[in-house]
Order: sequence, then C-alpha cells, then structure tokens
Amino acid sequence: MPEKLPKSVLITGANRGIGYGLVKEFLKHSEVEFVFAGVRKPESAKELLEIHDSRLKIVKLDVTSDESIKAVEHQVASMVGDHGLNLLINNAAVLIPYWLNEEPNRANLLEMHNVNLVSPIVVAHFFLPLLRKAARSGTWGISTSAVINISSELGSNTRCQEPGSGRLGFIPYKSSKAAMNRFTATLSEDIKNDGILVAAFHPGWVQTDMGGPEAPTPLAESVGNLVKSFGRLGEEHCGGFFDNEGNVIEY
Repeated sequence: MPEKLPKSVLITGANRGIGYGLVKEFLKHSEVEFVFAGVRKPESAKELLEIHDSRLKIVKLDVTSDESIKAVEHQVASMVGDHGLNLLINNAAVLIPYWLNEEPNRANLLEMHNVNLVSPIVVAHFFLPLLRKAARSGTWGISTSAVINISSELGSNTRCQEPGSGRLGFIPYKSSKAAMNRFTATLSEDIKNDGILVAAFHPGWVQTDMGGPEAPTPLAESVGNLVKSFGRLGEEHCGGFFDNEGNVIEY
C-alpha cells in the first residue's frame, strides 16, 4: 500500500490507457473518497461506466476548453467542500506523428502542444484555489495537496535515447513533453510556498493504445508502481521528474 493516499483525486484523460488504469488503482484503496475521472465523452467511456463504485465520479472534461474546465472545477468544489482537492493528475495527451518528408502541418503541431502543454497549465491554474484549500494542513504529499504531470522520458534531454524524431515522427510529442517538464519545475517554484507539491512522472513504455502492443510494461504494473511512488513523495521531491518506480530522471 502507498505510504500516503489522497481523499480526492482528479485525473484528466481517464477514459483509457494510463488515466483509466490510475482510476482503477486508486479505487482499490478505501482511504480514497472521490475519484473524479475527466473524459470528453462520458457516454462513450464504456470501461469507466462498467465500474460500479459510488466513489467514482465521471465528469465531462475537455481540457482544451476553459468553459469545460471551469464547469468541472465547480462540480468538484461542490463535492469536496472546504477540504479542497488533494491531487490533480494531468494525464490527458495526444500523439500525432509529424513527418519532415511530408507537407508542413501547423494545425497538428498546435493541437499537440495545446493538449499536452497548454491544457495542463490551464487546468492547474483553474484548480489552484481547491489545491490551496487542501494544502492548509501543512504536511507534504498527495494526501495533502499535489499536482502530478504524466510526462515521458522522450521529453528528457539527457535520457531520451532517440535524438531525432524517430520512426514514429515524434517531433511535436517530444517537444511538448520537454516543455511540460519545464512547466513542472517552474510551477513547483511558483506554488511551493502554498504547500502544494508538484512533480512529473514517466509511466514507462506501457501496453496502451498509445504505447502499442510491442510495449514491454503491462498497464496494471505501471499504474501500480506509479501510485506507490506518488505516495512516497515529500517536500524534497518538489519539481522533480521520476520514473514509475520513483527513480529520478534528469531533465
């Protein structure tokens, strides 16, 4: 069991992959009272709808829409009350290949950075009041107040083993995740005095729709490790970047 667990957690992009896996993992623990699963189309989130647990709250969330984010913030606030939101997990992401031997496509580049970078910044901004409410207890960790950004080692300048765009056309994906890592460190400095922990995690190459069938890591293994690692976070981890076992990844 993780050392610490949140009473309330909001996960974006929760309809599949890492987000869905995290929903299931948090629901295993009775200490967790609210799991807000943010999805663009709740009616199509078949796997989530099959989970019969009163603690699961499926909320309609388009991370690229300020109005949608604001509406979800109001929903969450009405349920958590003065306790605030303990944990925000920015997980929603897209991967659109970009090839230099094809015509330039500005729209695809903008979409990837909008979802993978701009949206986590805006979502965190909207939820800061609820995170600050939760931070009043004065201790550090996901049981108090934290923002976790699901990133990728492909955004690490020191660890990424494939320097170019690779066979999958990773130019925009790598750049968006590198920028997310910098956002993580910057946000941490900006709100550390509020008692809010901020960190980024690389979940591994995982068997999901995005990771593909060749990925070596089963989803259950990745999210199980992630939640354990989240639970071990303290003040000394603020602004850090880690793998799913909690090992440091250099930016």
